[in-house]
Amino acid sequence: MAQRPPPFAALRALEAACRHRSYTAAAAELNVTHSAVSQSVRRLEEEVGTKLFHRRGSSMEPTGPSLALASAYAEASQSVGRALRHISDSSPNSLTIRAPAHAARLWLTPLLPELALRFPEVSLCLRTDSAGDPEYDLAIQDCGPRPGFEALPLAGSALRAYASPSLVRRFDLDSPASLRRAPLLIEQGGADWITWFSAAGLTVEGALTGLRFDDRTGVTLDAAVRGLGVALCDGLSAQSAVERGELVPVCAHISAPGLTLWVAWRSDHAKARTIASLASWLCDEVVVDEAVPALSAATRPALKLLSA
Repeated sequence: MAQRPPPFAALRALEAACRHRSYTAAAAELNVTHSAVSQSVRRLEEEVGTKLFHRRGSSMEPTGPSLALASAYAEASQSVGRALRHISDSSPNSLTIRAPAHAARLWLTPLLPELALRFPEVSLCLRTDSAGDPEYDLAIQDCGPRPGFEALPLAGSALRAYASPSLVRRFDLDSPASLRRAPLLIEQGGADWITWFSAAGLTVEGALTGLRFDDRTGVTLDAAVRGLGVALCDGLSAQSAVERGELVPVCAHISAPGLTLWVAWRSDHAKARTIASLASWLCDEVVVDEAVPALSAATRPALKLLSA
């Protein structure tokens, strides 16, 4: 009987949980849910037949077998990474972009036809792997400049309300108070919505009403396009749907804070000039929100210098 392949996705989750001593922090790094990390660890525990973590207060303490698996995965990942770098460096036209799942699916994928026209010499690989995976040429991520890397601000952090035109008409959504009578699309417990209503000067009393999602891949925005409720998301994720007329902003002057996205690459990369040109083009494809300081008009001219 053929031997089953190693559960690499589960091992990646375990390795992140070992480093952070936290399922929540591991989930944030990997751009997945807390339950996805927990299920991955549970699957591995069934595979090896032993406990891999013990709860110690607010921390998850890895056991000896857990640390051994994490170390083995890290070594294997580095080995594969070296092979990928060698192949990528020897192929002058190959570039790998790593992005969060929601940004890749909702914003970057619709840009691919135009990207192919603008950069016909580039053979592109798009990955939505974990933020802890070092194998990429250009990353879209929520951490800014760090030593040894170049980084440009891609999109600001403001979270705004979006709904389908039909839902706006149906519930006459013309004020923050009007959203309290409309179905909301609620992620991660609804804390962002509470912050949004607070910014609008409204206090939320009782539970929020609407569909709830434990997801970070853009399914919430799909539900908004289908008229199932009002979504709270960043402008980058909503951009394509707004341009197609599938979503419209509701009370756009009100926002809740979110994460700023950056494009980043290694300063000493052999393909740095091509990558910088591609990064600058990606930044130019973002619809600028003048309310977000990181993407103000003063920032934009600096982006052009990298592709010169």
